Amino acid sequence: MLKIYQGRENIDKEKFIYEHTEGETLVIVPNQYTLVAEEQALKYLNTSCLLNVEILSMNRLGLRMLQEQGTDNVRMLDRYERYMLLARIIRNREKQLDIFRTSAGKRNFVEMVHDFIADFRQQECTREELEEILADPETDELLRKKIRELSGILEEYESLVQGKYKDVEDYVDLYTDAIGKSRELVGKTVWVYGFDSMTAKFVRSLTEIAGVARNVYVMVNRTDFGLEDVLIRSICRSAEEKGLTVSVETLTGDVLEKSETLKRIEQGLFTQSDKTKIASADFRPADLKVVECANLYNEAENAAIEVYNLLHRGYRMKDIVIICNDTEKMQPIVERTFREYGLPLFRDARRSIRDSQVVGFVMNLLEICSGGYRTPAVMALLKSGLTGLEREAIWNLENYVRDFGIKGSMWTNPFKYGDFEYDPEEFAKLEESRVEITGRIDQLKVLAEESERMADFIEKFYRYLNEVWDLRNKIREIEDGQYNRERFEEAQWTAQSYNEVVRILGCVGNIMGDENMDLKEFVDLYSVGILNAEVGLIPPTQDGLTMGVMIRTRPAPPKVVMVLSANEGILPQTPSPEGLFSVDEKQQFARHEFVLGSLDDLKMMEENGAMYRTVSQASEKLYVSYSLAGSDGSDMKPSVLVDYLKDLFPLLKIRKDAVSRGFNADLIQNGPESLRHMMNHFKERPMDQMIGALQEEASSEEEETEAIPTPASAAATESAEEEEKYLAEGILRWYEKHRPEQLKELSRAGLDENSARDLDIDTAGRLYRRGEDFVFSASKLEKYNHCPFEFFVMHGLRAEEPREFRSSGREIGDVYHECIMRVSKRLLAEGILEDKSNTEEAEAVGTGIGEGAEEPKTSESQAKAEGGISMEHLAEMVDEELLKLSESYRGGLFVSGDREKYRMSRIRRICEDAVQVLAEQLRLGNVEMSFFEEQFGRGCRFRPIEYTLHGQKVYIEGKIDRADLMRGGNIRIIDYKTGKDKLDIEQMRMGYKMQLMVYLEGASGDEYNPVGMFYFNISDSELNANKLDEVKQQEQLAKEEGERFSLRGAVLDDPAVLSSMPVEMLEKKPKKLSQEEFRALREDVHKTIELLSDGIVRGKIDISPTRLKKDKRAECTYCQYRAICKFDLTYRNNKYRQI
Repeated sequence: MLKIYQGRENIDKEKFIYEHTEGETLVIVPNQYTLVAEEQALKYLNTSCLLNVEILSMNRLGLRMLQEQGTDNVRMLDRYERYMLLARIIRNREKQLDIFRTSAGKRNFVEMVHDFIADFRQQECTREELEEILADPETDELLRKKIRELSGILEEYESLVQGKYKDVEDYVDLYTDAIGKSRELVGKTVWVYGFDSMTAKFVRSLTEIAGVARNVYVMVNRTDFGLEDVLIRSICRSAEEKGLTVSVETLTGDVLEKSETLKRIEQGLFTQSDKTKIASADFRPADLKVVECANLYNEAENAAIEVYNLLHRGYRMKDIVIICNDTEKMQPIVERTFREYGLPLFRDARRSIRDSQVVGFVMNLLEICSGGYRTPAVMALLKSGLTGLEREAIWNLENYVRDFGIKGSMWTNPFKYGDFEYDPEEFAKLEESRVEITGRIDQLKVLAEESERMADFIEKFYRYLNEVWDLRNKIREIEDGQYNRERFEEAQWTAQSYNEVVRILGCVGNIMGDENMDLKEFVDLYSVGILNAEVGLIPPTQDGLTMGVMIRTRPAPPKVVMVLSANEGILPQTPSPEGLFSVDEKQQFARHEFVLGSLDDLKMMEENGAMYRTVSQASEKLYVSYSLAGSDGSDMKPSVLVDYLKDLFPLLKIRKDAVSRGFNADLIQNGPESLRHMMNHFKERPMDQMIGALQEEASSEEEETEAIPTPASAAATESAEEEEKYLAEGILRWYEKHRPEQLKELSRAGLDENSARDLDIDTAGRLYRRGEDFVFSASKLEKYNHCPFEFFVMHGLRAEEPREFRSSGREIGDVYHECIMRVSKRLLAEGILEDKSNTEEAEAVGTGIGEGAEEPKTSESQAKAEGGISMEHLAEMVDEELLKLSESYRGGLFVSGDREKYRMSRIRRICEDAVQVLAEQLRLGNVEMSFFEEQFGRGCRFRPIEYTLHGQKVYIEGKIDRADLMRGGNIRIIDYKTGKDKLDIEQMRMGYKMQLMVYLEGASGDEYNPVGMFYFNISDSELNANKLDEVKQQEQLAKEEGERFSLRGAVLDDPAVLSSMPVEMLEKKPKKLSQEEFRALREDVHKTIELLSDGIVRGKIDISPTRLKKDKRAECTYCQYRAICKFDLTYRNNKYRQI
């Protein structure tokens, strides 16, 4: 006999089942419900063990049927093996595909094909149905092509499986056939419940059981969405084919006890009848709470607060069930938030293993073996924590690899770069780590090369993992450590991830073990299995919070149900628009009564049915929340569930989340979170006043409060302001009593305005003095002027910026400077200043002053400098010096790779151009002597700038790129720059880019007359070609080329001085300063130097960066120490100094 009972969610169906058990009874439930079903059976049978009642799943029963017939020893193709087989089929058929060719290499396409075949076989579809659709002239041509391509994949899959494997659907067919021959089911009663829907194969198994067992009863959940009608029709149709009679009865008794609010929700929420609406028009749903939240984070925190409130009212964690359909975004946020609140939360979901330690280790190991030593893969392997290498060794190796650009085959050869930065012992340890890791990896490569068949390699690979890497024991150690730290879920995940890694090796062996070894194909297939592998975890405690999705989570009847993410598209979960078939194509399937065309409608009915079950299963309280904004700030709309609740209960009040309501009693749930909310609330107020006043009032209370204020006690206050004050006082009292040290830290933080405390003079001396005296360079003074705190971190604490082994602006600038200096010194040595023939002609041409001035020569003879230095000779000198530099600079940086060699070729071209111009500058004009990289300081040719501050000697010293001594005791300074620096007199007065004047002061001293200071910019020509035709581009490029190496700066406005500096060597409009202006500028810069030096000596380290008024750039924009100082304009003492 086959009988169907149907009842709404208010009926105690399990009580009915266990009151009507007859003799030996089997109870078939969904896989994920077996544990809860056993607990319910023990409860309703009022016993401590189940004797005549057995709870099991349909697959478990099927296995028993096969064992009874002796046919259980079949070679099963599990879910992962099907993924692998399909991935291989799709890859082999890629050239035959047309519509799906671009998708063939993507992982989600394999998943979609897997789901299509699974649905096709579970619903017992046939090829004839597909042929019928193809034969219909109204079928869309695109759909025809899709069907043909998928049919080809399906046909090849079935031919590979046939006679060799049994997949899940074949397995169901096997045990369905075995059921009809079973003697074990004879005379037994079978109950089936907990299923919202059943596949065609499941229904056929059910009717086979009904043909053997004494009685079969099916319990169906009655909803307002018609899902049960679909199920009942399916069962009746199958029973009719089997010749069985079916009766259907509706249950009305054994009503579950529920609050009045929950009763009304169950009875009328989705029927929306006029009678129900009228009955609830004046009803206030006391046990329903609907909360509108500003965003996902506020929603998660409000849920944690609600749980705390429930616990305070006497509920236990196991009484509460949390439903959240948003598994990708919301569930992780909820999990993290609950952890912060100290609430243990178990996520009832299968979890991917792809992020586990063991998977990261194994997959990166295989990637290195099959694809070479990619540095990201090597470092990921090391950071997996399973290599046995010490953590410090891994850090050192990572720094070295990053700094010196180690990649590819460089891993397989001894390290050769960086010995100039490491002592021999440190360098030897790096090499030792490299040898250890690559040696073990190379062993696996040898195993792959020696293996003839895939099965041979798989066996060797498993032994290799445990013998060479000791993987199994290391995983056990990690698992034990997680258990000892009471991280039970992580321990389960770690252990099961390792088991899956090993099991999937066996799956690959089942699929292609007899084939010839191909490492790349093995890695591709193994990756498919790993990326799709999931494990299920068991709740670590009985009295804990559980969070899941509506369809999967089947708890025992809870007292409280909390529904989160009640947003449109999430609750109920709408079918994904992405898939193999469009909506129109599915409608064409439905027109042919092809079941796959109606699966989306069926899934939507399941979602609605699950939504009804979810909101109806609570016995005492229902909590629903939704967000107005997603994690990315996008707008979100509430679910239709919220509309249903508002229609059912017109007096329902939608609440705001606790965080959005401001500082209130609901935010006071545990110590750390209460403190955080209090600080956030008061952060806009003067913290010193707030904390001082609250501490004074809190300490004046005669009666000490042991606990943090509760919502009930806060409600006794008369106003919101008094409530805030009361709560803050209570929190401070609690911390003063229980965590006084933390309260001190809070007070310090509250009073902190992010201002650095000055150093005393002695400390400043120990940090900055060189020997007995202070010695500063121009660049150090500029850095101090930019930001005293940045200077303190850089030059006081000596924080070093990590330098990668690759060329950047700093390295390229070093090479430019060094090359030009060396060539310049060689030019001097070869006498470029000694041959002054035709000086008058050169001066006439150079100055352009006078009526008889000639145009500059452009003949071929001009290719030689007047001093006899040819351009070819200049180029040879540049080549020679750059060759030496490329081999010696930073251990051979510029010969370490093709990219660096290319950059060196560009440097060579620019240096050749710059040196030619430099030779002309030296030849023309009245230069008597030039000094390159000349020091000014104590014991040097040029004397330092000297001050006495606070009893301490302060010397300003440095190195001048070039100093030209002119006729008449004049001197000019030239500083080489790789950018496009320009002189700004006003900025120089204020200490910003005053390097030129400092150099000029150091070089002139009392002996020479300072007459000029210039930047010599070393750079390539740049042209913005937008909106320029070819002619204008050439004109603009010629203009740029002519001005590229011009001397940019300031010169004394004196005819004698100007005549000594050829105009073609200067920028178009150099800044001309009168004698008085030059003197005033020198005095101002001297004062600025003294002021900055005084600040350093006195230990001033203010967090006060500069900002240029012209372009609004601040020193903080490019500061690498901003994370240390935490400069923020919201602090009263953090302000920019405008320049």
